[in-house]
Amino acid sequence: MESNIRLVVSDVDSTLLMPGEECLDKRFFETVKKLKNKGISLAIASGRTYEELKSIFAEAIEDIYFIPLDGGTVIYRNETLYTREIPKKFTELTLNMMEKSNILFYAKDFTYFKWQNEDFEKAIVHTHHKNIKRIQNADDIKKEIYKITFYKEESPSFERFKSYVKNNNIFVSMYDDKTWCDFHTVGTNKGTAVEYLMKRLDIMPENVMAFGDNTNDIDMLKKVRYSYAMENSVPSLKGVARYITNDVIADVERMIENGTICN
Repeated sequence: MESNIRLVVSDVDSTLLMPGEECLDKRFFETVKKLKNKGISLAIASGRTYEELKSIFAEAIEDIYFIPLDGGTVIYRNETLYTREIPKKFTELTLNMMEKSNILFYAKDFTYFKWQNEDFEKAIVHTHHKNIKRIQNADDIKKEIYKITFYKEESPSFERFKSYVKNNNIFVSMYDDKTWCDFHTVGTNKGTAVEYLMKRLDIMPENVMAFGDNTNDIDMLKKVRYSYAMENSVPSLKGVARYITNDVIADVERMIENGTICN
């Protein structure tokens, strides 16, 4: 099938980086150069922070649009183009209702946390290095917040809080499993961020390829014509994707070299 792709969007974990991997496939950065030479834009959409993504994609950072925190913001060459921040009063509500819980508050380039478990605190500090700070109350948060994450197993008031915010249309849950749950403001997701980017770049859905593996990629894949779910994807994502793949780079390379989209 011939294509006229002008934008490629990809998730990171279990899409470009498989479980246990810390570095990108060496082919990736060569592919980025080829995309640039063809005039095709590249966006990385992830639940990770911008600081984490800058480290992973450092070699090509000037050539990538970043959509961190599941669509909380869009950043290009360190300029913030789009934001969907959580109002401060809802951050305060979270801290008041979940006083004895383990919570992470994500800003563009910083992470705040309120943690009860010392072992998990050490792990999180190690992961985020210098860009992290323990807080006691909302006054300690000095930056705009785009995502709030709970460690559910040690958050006794979590279900009550989840019901409250759902009933009051405050937050929307983007990702929820047995251990973790993420919250954003209503309407924030990778899909709305990709839609913003398409409008900014004057690109239609039929000119976009997108790749993902989990539930937080569903809205993104629904926004584009060439939607790919990884073979290891959750069933709900496979249900909305037009194609299944096990190699993002190979599919993008095929599109660059041959101008074709294949299943």
